[in-house]
This record gives sequence, structure tokens and C-alpha cells, in this order.
Amino acid sequence: MSHNEYDCRLLADMKDLDIELLKENPNTYGLLKCLLLREDPENGSYYEQLLQMESHLEERRGSEIWQELQKNIVEPVLQAGLTKHLKDGQSVDETLLQTFLGIIDVNCFEIRAPDEGQLRGLYPRTALMAHSCVANVQISNDENYLMKVFATCDVTKGELLYNCYTNVLLVCTI
Repeated sequence: MSHNEYDCRLLADMKDLDIELLKENPNTYGLLKCLLLREDPENGSYYEQLLQMESHLEERRGSEIWQELQKNIVEPVLQAGLTKHLKDGQSVDETLLQTFLGIIDVNCFEIRAPDEGQLRGLYPRTALMAHSCVANVQISNDENYLMKVFATCDVTKGELLYNCYTNVLLVCTI
């Protein structure tokens, strides 16, 4: 992760943003990054990639997870006054924010942080891999958070790559 000058400048210019509300709700940071990506004209292709990812929006709508995210992430972001500073802020609504949160939940990978904590990272191409409890790849991240995918067996050209998206210690039926 590195400093993003565009994001920093944009946030610094939001003088009446309730930054304390966002700090009290650190789970808002991923959603905030999606909104900042949407604003940055130099990252339009990344934003388009983000929008192409699966969110399971309709399956999640009204569910317990939807309600929890609404209370702990969506409402604080909306209450912080962020949307009035965005180019197309009037189009930022519950559905868009829940779509971003769905994309994050469905497609992110857990990453070990240098301080032994955990982060989540969004890797669009790797997120497209099919799931199998008997994976044929192993995934790791280097010190720069670059994802590396290694085959765990011989893989022929054109063969699907499978990653196990669940905890391998959980019961899995094949």
C-alpha cells in the first residue's frame, strides 16, 4: 500500500467532513476507498473493473449482513457528509454503497499485515478463479502485497485454476 496523492488531496479539501465519525467506524475505510476510486479520473479503468465484479446484491438485500453493514458502514459514511463533496454525490445511495460492500465481501482475499494483523485486498483477476475444496493453486502475497499464484500440481494449458475460498479445515463436500 502506498500514499495516494489524489485521495489525500480530495479528503483534505472536505473541510466539513465528519472525520471523527469515520474514525469511530474503521470498517468504513474499504467503502471510502471505493468512492475515492470512483472520483479519480486517472483510475477509471480500475473503477470499471470493480463494477464488473460480483456483489450478490439481490441475495444479500434485506438480510442480516445487509442490515449490519447498513448500520455500521453505510449510515456512518452517509452521515459523515462525504457525498456532498463527490462529483456525482446525489447518485451515491444505499444500493450503490451496498453493491461496493458486496463486491468487497465476495471478492477480497485476507492478507497478513506486517504487524501480524490482517488486511483484505481486492485482486480482480484472482477473484475470478473457480472454487474447489481440492484446489490446484496456492496463493500468497509478498511484502509489497503483490499476489502470487502457484500451481500445486501439473496444470495443462487451458485447464481451470481452482482456489479454495473456504477454510480448508471446515467440512467440505466434494
